[in-house]
Amino acid sequence: MESLWLHRDFYLTDGAYIEGIVEYTNVSYSSLREINNLVMQGFGVPLESVRWSVLLKPPIGIWIL
Repeated sequence: MESLWLHRDFYLTDGAYIEGIVEYTNVSYSSLREINNLVMQGFGVPLESVRWSVLLKPPIGIWIL
């Protein structure tokens, strides 16, 4: 889980992946959602390495949800 912190800054303030390709963003967040679900079920807390509040911001955040 510590390796997830290394990628935290790969996501821009609008929620998009730094490389800007929509498919990379989708693939990345899909895995993070799965990991987050496991952490929530096991420990009762969300992944702190992900800026989840960004996902509430349009345009990328709304699209991802």
